[in-house]
Amino acid sequence: MHARWEALDTVADGSVAEVTGFPLTTGASSDFLLLAEPSCCVRHAPSDRGLAVGVAMRDAVRLGTGAVRVRGRWRVQDDDPTDW
Repeated sequence: MHARWEALDTVADGSVAEVTGFPLTTGASSDFLLLAEPSCCVRHAPSDRGLAVGVAMRDAVRLGTGAVRVRGRWRVQDDDPTDW
């Protein structure tokens, strides 16, 4: 299921979801924030949590500045130590 940013809160925990967005980092990474809109720089994450999702992958991938599509198991996490 390809999830729209405005409907992420309707995605069931544990379901397979696909989201397209812009990584907040570049280079090789396995954990990053995916944003609804491109950011001006790494220091400016959106203050609205509805505009970003945390992505955790088994293996690192090389990220650029363009949009990426990620697909995987959607997990709702209420106890994130980084407060995302």
